[in-house]
Amino acid sequence: MQRRDYLIFGLLVIISLIVSYFTATVGYFFGIVLIFILAALAVFVVIINNFRIGFYILLTYSFFLFYIGRILGVVLPYGILVDVFYLLIFLSILVHKYRNPDELEGNVFKNPIGFGILLFICFGFLELLNPNSASISGKLTGFRESLSILISFYVVMNVFTSKNDVRFFTKFWLAIALLAALYGMHQEHVGFTSFEIRSASANGGLKPIWGRIRKWSFLSDVSAFGLFMSYSATICFILSLGPFKIRDRIILVVSGILMYVSMTYSGTRTAFATLFLGLAFYVFLSLNNRKTLIFASLFAFVFVALVYGPFYGPTFSRMRSLFNYEEDASMGVRDGKRVRLQPYARENPFGGGLNTAGNVGLRYEPNHPMAGQFDPDSGYLRMALERGWIGLIINFTLYTLVLIYGIHNYHRSNDKEVKIYYAAYMAAYFALTIAHFTQDAMDQKPVVVVIMSSYAIFVRLIEIEKIKQKKIPSI
Repeated sequence: MQRRDYLIFGLLVIISLIVSYFTATVGYFFGIVLIFILAALAVFVVIINNFRIGFYILLTYSFFLFYIGRILGVVLPYGILVDVFYLLIFLSILVHKYRNPDELEGNVFKNPIGFGILLFICFGFLELLNPNSASISGKLTGFRESLSILISFYVVMNVFTSKNDVRFFTKFWLAIALLAALYGMHQEHVGFTSFEIRSASANGGLKPIWGRIRKWSFLSDVSAFGLFMSYSATICFILSLGPFKIRDRIILVVSGILMYVSMTYSGTRTAFATLFLGLAFYVFLSLNNRKTLIFASLFAFVFVALVYGPFYGPTFSRMRSLFNYEEDASMGVRDGKRVRLQPYARENPFGGGLNTAGNVGLRYEPNHPMAGQFDPDSGYLRMALERGWIGLIINFTLYTLVLIYGIHNYHRSNDKEVKIYYAAYMAAYFALTIAHFTQDAMDQKPVVVVIMSSYAIFVRLIEIEKIKQKKIPSI
């Protein structure tokens, strides 16, 4: 053993003795708190020393933060810790740049996606001056969320600097997504734990639909779970068509099927549409590919069979109701709400202010005209109510820049692996931008962490390929 190993061993012994002493003399709860403090210090040291490990700690936490809250049974702002992680990783990158000034790129915003994010953040800063809102805490909380986007983009642009980074990231989060799918199936066929039932009861109770309790795995709610499973299955199915080993492609197909099945247990109708839209986007993106034509034929056959085939039960009834939305009462309520609230967005180009619409508005500014016992449901509607039609246009501009730049780079690339990554992440992203019309699909954890990472992937992959081509000597 080296001297450092002896020091670490001695430190662990001292810490264990301290924890044991205070647990025995002060109480069990104090010992648990002390363990959490020591664990937080250890994570802090790890992040400061290696920002890439810190990013994967953040990614893992974003998947399990709601599950941790259910286990502890204590209402705490667990989501704020994600912003804390981002800030620590940002500081770690600055330290790394100071030590290795030539290793990481300085300006990560010199691209269309970076420009779109800066535009979005600048408008968010102007919203702090919105005279329609008087809540300082609501404005600062909303701006903190916008600032988190800026920091997270800077972080992921420094995390993804090679094709291996993209490979590892994709495998890592898809593995956790598969675990989420399996846990959703466990809830369906085995049941819920006592703390899950307790948490659901405190938040409106279990949600039955078509005679079946909707499942949420270890994510925040049924909607977030369904949309995330749809997003993950889309990427798995498309990546399975890439230039990978047969074993890896089989794993991707099986994982995609399990995610799709688990998605149906959430009862989220938008998730069905999201999956179909994502796969259709991929078909149109790569129509000149023979594999795509085979995939499109198989996709069309499965689609027709599921919609019109002799299959019955809650899952198929829920899926088919997607195509009869005129007769669906819940869609009628949402459409009525949208029509009722649209005039406010038209009359207020800057909106009512950050965190002023719906139930969130009741918390920060209960006297605001847009605050009330309702949820805007649509992420675009919330954006229009809080940031006005100008903010909505800026939001559309960002999403459009991402898609155009991604499609442009997809066609510029000559690397089959790079192209399939572009196609998979873009197809899933496009589908979520459509789902954002009926759900708050783009801002939920953990998918928002994956989306921000995909921004960096859209920028970095083509840069990595071009750098590699320059290094290859011409003959």
